[in-house]
Amino acid sequence: MKNSPSLHSTAPQATMLLSSSCAFCPSVLDSLSKMIRSGELSSLNIINLEQNPNAMQKYNVRSVPWVQIGTHELTGSQTLEALQQRAQWAMDDESSQDGKNNTIADFDFLLSDGQVNKVVDALRKNEDDLNIS
Repeated sequence: MKNSPSLHSTAPQATMLLSSSCAFCPSVLDSLSKMIRSGELSSLNIINLEQNPNAMQKYNVRSVPWVQIGTHELTGSQTLEALQQRAQWAMDDESSQDGKNNTIADFDFLLSDGQVNKVVDALRKNEDDLNIS
């Protein structure tokens, strides 16, 4: 993984939902902060659910930490490498014609992480884009 984005691409934006009582939130926030400092993310919107409980409904989130980088969502404890991979995918998506370069890889991750419901939700949202013969 590169430590900084290409000069020809724009680093993606990220949003994180956290809770003051969350055990994993500080380490994920630390990783995202490192990515901001290194230029791997262009911005980071941090939302504390104790101060803004409506954000759970707005983002359709059930647990924290929750992170969205580009269109890629991650829930729970995440490594810096997993977050960096999503940032790279988001940049790849921006440069692709359809903006969906890494959908299969995202689904593979979600399925291996036991998040079948997120794959099903994504498929339902994008039914028109499916090419099933």
